[in-house]
Amino acid sequence: MKFIIDSGNVPRIQRVLEWLPADGISINPSLTAREGKAFFSLVQELLEISSGEVYAQVIAEDVGGIVREAHEIHKLNPEWIIVKIPATEAGFAAMKILQPTNMRICATAAFNLTQAVTAAKLGAYAIAPYVSRVDRAGGSGIGLVRQIKTMLTTYGFPTLVIAASVKSAGQLAELIELGSDGVSAAPELYPEAIQHHLTDKAVELFRADWQRTYQEMSIHSDLAPVDD
Repeated sequence: MKFIIDSGNVPRIQRVLEWLPADGISINPSLTAREGKAFFSLVQELLEISSGEVYAQVIAEDVGGIVREAHEIHKLNPEWIIVKIPATEAGFAAMKILQPTNMRICATAAFNLTQAVTAAKLGAYAIAPYVSRVDRAGGSGIGLVRQIKTMLTTYGFPTLVIAASVKSAGQLAELIELGSDGVSAAPELYPEAIQHHLTDKAVELFRADWQRTYQEMSIHSDLAPVDD
């Protein structure tokens, strides 16, 4: 299970990286524009702070432009860069041209099974179905991820499913349970997802029990004095 941080905001990413065993960082044109930084400068920043992959998306919408941008992005760091290409007709044509290369491609903005199998047949490293957007359109995003996973297993494709547009802790838990290969979520979602009120209560009880016996909250503390 890959934990991908979906953000271009370096301070927010660094905060969650203090504890999250993240496998990578992902940006798209919207997230890049939100930061107001030059694209290549931002990707370089993310490569410097990431402990794994960096998923960076092309902007071009024509076949030639997608291919050119894919090469430019890939050469920034061939070992760790994953080039994101939308699952459009032009995107698939570009993937077909790029297929003989060693470039790892993530087919992004996928909303149906046919897009997924097409990407897999073109050798895509990963597919990114948009879970919450499918839900908002009246479908089941979790159901789509399950269908794609089943299809990939049935036909023996090695392509990964990186569920994107994951907006709630509940969705994240469901994706873990069904066996999604990864999730891409905002940095704020990960701390929310590990919270549980019973964990908080257990820690409070540990604290109270300790403080009744010891002078301070330290494993080096002496026993508290006993009243005569």
